[in-house]
Amino acid sequence: MNIAHYRSIFLFVLLFSIIYVSCGEKKHHAARVVTKYTPNEKGEDISVTYTDSGYLRAKLFSPLVEHFKNQKPYMEMKKGMTIYFYNISDAIKPSSMLKADYAIKYENEQKIIVKNDVVAVNSNNDTLNTELLIWDEFNKKIYSNKAVRIKKKDEILWGNGFESNEDFSEYKIFHLKGTLKRNVETK
Repeated sequence: MNIAHYRSIFLFVLLFSIIYVSCGEKKHHAARVVTKYTPNEKGEDISVTYTDSGYLRAKLFSPLVEHFKNQKPYMEMKKGMTIYFYNISDAIKPSSMLKADYAIKYENEQKIIVKNDVVAVNSNNDTLNTELLIWDEFNKKIYSNKAVRIKKKDEILWGNGFESNEDFSEYKIFHLKGTLKRNVETK
């Protein structure tokens, strides 16, 4: 066989392929619609480590993070998040923790809103449960206007409205609804 014969076979196959593809079943491909609700960046199974001057300060974990860079840029975690905070003196064991089923961070306002099954644990192992918590990074406060429960070593507190410093070591409940003393065995 000579080169002309191979060339004619190649052209026949190419022509047949073009006809077959063009006459085949038409497939409709959906175009990606970009709106103000489409994230500019998206990541799954995200793990972020925050350090300050070489010291581990926090680790954030989230199954989904979407970043929107519009006039009011924000980062949304629709599938929840967990943050572990560390003291400079102990970078192995977290000193406190914050977990929620949803979180949104407004970058310009320096506010983070976490909601739906919010759990915060401080260095004293006091546990806060609520449905909404706002973290004001600029003023270094966390607060809520929803029902809260704080479980301490020797008592449980219930109320509506709450305010605390950033590390949840000093806090107050605005409308205390009740307290329950717990029996704690001493060794």
